[in-house]
Amino acid sequence: MILKLRERMSEAKVFIAEKDRYSELGRYCEVIGHVPTNEERRAVPLPLFLPPDKFEVQLATGTRWAAREDLGTGAMGQLRDLLRRRFGGLG
Repeated sequence: MILKLRERMSEAKVFIAEKDRYSELGRYCEVIGHVPTNEERRAVPLPLFLPPDKFEVQLATGTRWAAREDLGTGAMGQLRDLLRRRFGGLG
């Protein structure tokens, strides 16, 4: 019985000595994909995110940009102020 199973597996070319099959068989096999090797990893430059040369915003009549006092007080107001300074804002 085991000999027949071995023959069937050999015919199906499951045991190919030239190929490392350690990660393809057994409990710790790779299920999906693989970890890329150093050769497969390529360093690519990050895309540039530059502000447009000509960008103008027109607010609706009767509206205005939020001022510092509109951001609130306490911890949330401080957080909003820090975010505004970090990512941009007017006033």
